Amino acid sequence: MSASMSYHEDLDLPLCLEIVEDGTVTVVVVAGELDMDTTPDLVATVWRLAAKQPSWLVLDCARVTFFGAAGVTALRQAQAALAAVSGHLLLRDPSPIMHRVLHAVDCWDTFTVDHGHRSDLADLDTRTEEPGNRSS
Repeated sequence: MSASMSYHEDLDLPLCLEIVEDGTVTVVVVAGELDMDTTPDLVATVWRLAAKQPSWLVLDCARVTFFGAAGVTALRQAQAALAAVSGHLLLRDPSPIMHRVLHAVDCWDTFTVDHGHRSDLADLDTRTEEPGNRSS
């Protein structure tokens, strides 16, 4: 992927966000804790990125170490932010804790999820799909 911009935010906090923009697809690598103290940073970042109207925003969640109710709310807010600009949210590689929590609160199927197949981001430009799992 050829990145037009990549930078880190909030390196001193328990949450690190790395953003890579490539055309109409934006990837946010999320590392650390998604709790009530850190989710406002994620939500603000998603809203800022949504203003650029990406067709897809990919949250790479493989390195999320804590995920609670605030994290679920943040994902729903991210989904709403993208829907407001006709964009889509993709959760890539949700960590085991995210998997457990999203299943426990029965909202796993409300998100589009890619389980580590690292789909070609260029392919996302032409895709539209309803929430659900892309692969197991």
